[in-house]
Amino acid sequence: MPNEFGLAGAQDRNAPTKFAPIYTGRWFSGIWTNRSPLRDATTNRITEKYFGRAGDALIEGSNVEITNRLTLARRPGNSQFDETNQYNSPLSYYGFRTFSSTSEQILLMIDQASVLYSLYEGTRKTFWTKSAGAGQTYMQSVGNTLFFANGVDNKNI
Repeated sequence: MPNEFGLAGAQDRNAPTKFAPIYTGRWFSGIWTNRSPLRDATTNRITEKYFGRAGDALIEGSNVEITNRLTLARRPGNSQFDETNQYNSPLSYYGFRTFSSTSEQILLMIDQASVLYSLYEGTRKTFWTKSAGAGQTYMQSVGNTLFFANGVDNKNI
């Protein structure tokens, strides 16, 4: 039997879901392109401190629109994944940030059923070919090292 939090819609901490919907019940502030992302655009400092911020403004609206259900949606005409490469039901994504003293790269890791891809500046490369019976790959980066496991393979690169 759920407690008060469960009755109010809170999820069980022992069974977290992987995905959460993007939903805001109101969009009164609209789009504010010239503002700090750390501060609310429509609320003054005193109101924000004691009552909280409005928090519903879009900072930039490129490739995003608000639907009739008050949710954010991809603008029509945008590809769901990568426009130049084809993917068959990706299992997960991960942003792997590599850095040196002079530069930084962000590799988008794309997990498929049999292979793990890296995508950088529109170029897809095979990062790892999975062993037979491997499931979804879970990834975690520490510094410039990516640790990943899929139930069969446990690797770091």
